[in-house]
Amino acid sequence: RRYDADGSGEIELSEFATLVRDLQLYAAFDTNCDGSIDAAELHEALQQLGMRTTAEQSLAVFDATRTDGGSSSSAPAGEGGEPGLSMSEFTNVVADLRAFKTSDADRDGRLERSEVAKAFGLLGLPPLEPAALDAICTRAKLGSTLDMVSFIQLVKSVASTESMRKLR
Repeated sequence: RRYDADGSGEIELSEFATLVRDLQLYAAFDTNCDGSIDAAELHEALQQLGMRTTAEQSLAVFDATRTDGGSSSSAPAGEGGEPGLSMSEFTNVVADLRAFKTSDADRDGRLERSEVAKAFGLLGLPPLEPAALDAICTRAKLGSTLDMVSFIQLVKSVASTESMRKLR
């Protein structure tokens, strides 16, 4: 969702620079060099990137981010079956949380529905009409405000819907 930003089917120089930056970020936080980001590495990365989360919040973010949808307490597997988060999962969650933090105007750790639109814009996702956002949040059993984990779940849902639309 990130590297062919213009949808041309080719990676332009600026898109390649984003890929290189993400590879460097991923390598910097994969401290045990196992090729994936585990929950502890994610927590440390979020701290160093200025996103003050508790260990419990980081673990919840980790579990919500994983492609297989599994819990860290179960047999861990990210994309391709490796433990932890793949590079794309990690860079997407970092981008999602940066958008969350930027859009959280009152810094209460929750996004009002009006702030979600701003976050979606920062992520390059299509804007949602208030009625559509309400319907999605109701179906997903999300509250009137979204914490980090609920926001990540919403972004994953909308991003996967967009990906499916592009395949048609």
